[in-house]
Amino acid sequence: MSTHKAYIVDAATDAAVEVELHDDLNAEVLLDIEAQWTPGRQELRAKLTELGVARDQWPQSLHWDWGRKGVALVFEAPDDYRVMAVRRHATWEAALVTRSKDHVALMAPDIGSPLIYVDYLEVAPWNWTVEKVRQRKFKAVGPVLLRAAIEQSYALGFAGRIGLHALPQAVSFYASQSLQFVQNDPGKQNLPYYELSAAEAKNRTGRR
Repeated sequence: MSTHKAYIVDAATDAAVEVELHDDLNAEVLLDIEAQWTPGRQELRAKLTELGVARDQWPQSLHWDWGRKGVALVFEAPDDYRVMAVRRHATWEAALVTRSKDHVALMAPDIGSPLIYVDYLEVAPWNWTVEKVRQRKFKAVGPVLLRAAIEQSYALGFAGRIGLHALPQAVSFYASQSLQFVQNDPGKQNLPYYELSAAEAKNRTGRR
């Protein structure tokens, strides 16, 4: 396990907040993450129901269960996953799972070159802004983990390239992080697929 200092932002004050970036965790930690996040999911689900918010307006990852994802990783891909997460004190603020095998770029000029595939990325429920319900507690959390995925790509010789399928509600976020839309993928419920090119990775990280 490797731990690094990182910073997120208090959404109420815009003050920088120091956190720990854990970039090589065991899948079992996802059980702990889900245990922390479940009450927040349940509270939000109850509030949305009470307010009569249409289901298609609910956060699209509200049904996710990181504990189940962790179990699936251990059994389905024991040698092809990496778990990273952001922690403040004893609280997990965001989590990420990447895969590094058998994923290649689909976007020119990097077509066919290996990349890091971001399988799952989510911030804690209290870090979501949900219309009519609440504002997020911390912001700039997701970018910390995306940067960690880029660094993993560099470490493996993949030139910073990453790829991912985005939930529709997250499209604007990934676009803001310099990922480019490649195509809708019929093999993944027609979700939009995005990539960060080697050139954009270099721009984001300041590498020469």
